[in-house]
Amino acid sequence: MDDLLPTDPKRIGPYVLEGRLGAGGMGQVYLGRSPGGRLVAVKVIRPEHARNPEFRRRFAREVEAARRVGGFHTAQVIDADLDATPPWVATAYIPGPSLHEVVTTDGPLAPDALRALGAGLAEGLAAIHGCGLVHRDLKPSNVIMADDGPRIIDFGIARSVDASALTSLGVVIGTFAFMSPEQVRADQAGPASDVFSLGAVLGFAATGRGPFDAETIPAIVHRIISEPPRLGDLSGALRDTVQACLAKEPDDRPAIADVLATLAPDGQVTEVVDSRVPFAALDTEPAVQTIQTPTAAQSPTATRPSRRAVLGLAGGAAVLIGGGVIAAKSIGGGSGGGEGRGTGSDSTPRIGDVAEARPLWRSSVPRIDSLIAHKGGVLWIGARPDSDESAEAVWSFDTAGNTRWRLPLLGVDVLGARGVCAGVVRDGMLYLGAGGPLPVDAASDVDAQVVAVDLARGKRTWSAPVAPHPYYIGSMSGGQDGIVYATGSTIERGNFNMVWAVDIASRRKIWEREFAKSAGFATVVVPPSGNRVFHLLSTYGSGQQGRLQVLNARKKGAPGWTAPLPEAMGDVSQLPNLCASDGPLIYAADRLTAFDPATGVRIWTKKQPAKGYGGFGIPAANANGSQVFVTTQTADAGGRTTLTLHALDPRSGEEKWRSSVIPEGKVGLVNLLVADSTVYVLVGQRIASDVGYYYEPDDDYRWPFIWAVNATNGKSRWKHKPSETFEAAAGFGRLYVATGDSITALSATAVAGHAGE
Repeated sequence: MDDLLPTDPKRIGPYVLEGRLGAGGMGQVYLGRSPGGRLVAVKVIRPEHARNPEFRRRFAREVEAARRVGGFHTAQVIDADLDATPPWVATAYIPGPSLHEVVTTDGPLAPDALRALGAGLAEGLAAIHGCGLVHRDLKPSNVIMADDGPRIIDFGIARSVDASALTSLGVVIGTFAFMSPEQVRADQAGPASDVFSLGAVLGFAATGRGPFDAETIPAIVHRIISEPPRLGDLSGALRDTVQACLAKEPDDRPAIADVLATLAPDGQVTEVVDSRVPFAALDTEPAVQTIQTPTAAQSPTATRPSRRAVLGLAGGAAVLIGGGVIAAKSIGGGSGGGEGRGTGSDSTPRIGDVAEARPLWRSSVPRIDSLIAHKGGVLWIGARPDSDESAEAVWSFDTAGNTRWRLPLLGVDVLGARGVCAGVVRDGMLYLGAGGPLPVDAASDVDAQVVAVDLARGKRTWSAPVAPHPYYIGSMSGGQDGIVYATGSTIERGNFNMVWAVDIASRRKIWEREFAKSAGFATVVVPPSGNRVFHLLSTYGSGQQGRLQVLNARKKGAPGWTAPLPEAMGDVSQLPNLCASDGPLIYAADRLTAFDPATGVRIWTKKQPAKGYGGFGIPAANANGSQVFVTTQTADAGGRTTLTLHALDPRSGEEKWRSSVIPEGKVGLVNLLVADSTVYVLVGQRIASDVGYYYEPDDDYRWPFIWAVNATNGKSRWKHKPSETFEAAAGFGRLYVATGDSITALSATAVAGHAGE
């Protein structure tokens, strides 16, 4: 669940909204609470659709269809107002991830789990067809993996069995990758169409990709109509069943009752059990704390444990963590200049007490300089690992760890050694900072440039020169506003005193800004919205004076206000502890300070906790800017360190929660990544990936580790202990960790993966 945005309503009908559950083609879905305290899912039609009579009719059909099917296989309709502005419906809230989230995060299902999933979905479709309906949009994101079995949701395009094809001037309604041949041809789609979609969904669950996946919609359509399904290693009776469902002609497919009989011969829907993918363990929310593993004496089905019992076994580490292995405290107050409280105590757990995450996969690669996570997987980016002119500058791996493509960039060096901000991913494109060779070769004539790479094809599409050699690009950032920002210098690993802005649409540099050579320049920090960008300056004279400055991106980078940083520790251009939430700027040093981005005025300041040392760690905000996270370190009388993660409201400085662990030794500098409702605490990272600076770890980093924490409540998810210092990237349900010559993929939220790949 994501936090509400400022533009979201606070209440729909009688239901108070508490967060965002997701969005679909028709509307936004919120988590709401009834006046009596009951949790509900509230789906609201988007305003632009609410004005369309056809969308209103479709929404009314969805509500009626869900009411007819009932709540055993779907989300039961509780309330609705189809005449409201905008119209809405409230259904029972079904906790659990979607099938798409489970497979994307934790990999394909094991055969027993796949069989149970298929039986549950077949039973649900049988109930839907029994009401005279065809769902017509069965896909992994419309399957919720509830504790008591899968539920089919979203009846937005459901129709009566005898209804005509739901098209508008030939436009097909549905999701292409899981549609039947008759749907993509806009022909009549009856119950057999749902059987085909069921086969496609099971193929996805078995392999991690759709049986007809391709890079373009026309290619998908061609495969659906003309090519056999791609079912990977799926074998035996399961493969036969899925292939039968995916027959091209509706009359050649089995009836849904026959599919159910094949997958559940005893006539009962088996529970979805997979010790490798414990669905409820994807998030150790408070409800998971109460799960207990039944003993043989307590359970009449001890030889075939229930799904909840299996969760108690497979997700046992996560359950124990959620039950108190991590000391998470909810705290009020703390705004303004108040001093934080110490967190270390005899009850504080050690990092070794946290469950170790099991890798989803591991792949070998040449030396890695930086990583970028994106929707389709992870990118390795870096300077050439050897002198071979054909050596790859970028490798692309899919979410299963398979190499998608390798891209040589002849004649340029990709400046991955300057940090993961050597690249920006936006709208299916990768934007790299590149230039002449490093160390700087005065004889080179290669410009410093931004290179655009098509992520789907791994092809260089265009480049925009920003400065002649020997200028080089040190970091990249931005992209949200159609502009990517590059910073650089002419001095190798020296002063960063240039910033260039490249417009993505026109593919050219639109402005540049040079700063005094007496000032060190750090990575441009770009907020998620607005037209301001920010950077940090240091004066290389007495006292290493630091300053924070704003640039107006829409006025060719014209400087605006400047705020002094008297508490800056050392050279801020080499340690830019700045975080831009969707609101205040947060700067971390020996104090934590929030600045108004419009004026540079200080909003609030916090001191280190009692017995704290080393200042605050590098701050990071969640995607919508509602929380900012930062670490502190405290020492007890015996010199033992306690590492604490704090969650704060960036506007008030109020502390929402804190969690603490005791590391095995000295911690040193700590970086944070925030993605997928998880905060990753990175100890011993080679490259600080949020802000794009580079540092070499010293002997303090003999015990590197990553600690994953639930961003909502501070409860631990897992830990990972790399064998050496590492690089990391997070997003889209995964954390990718690079050490030496390998990449390891970990689930964002679950301890369980499958090791050894």
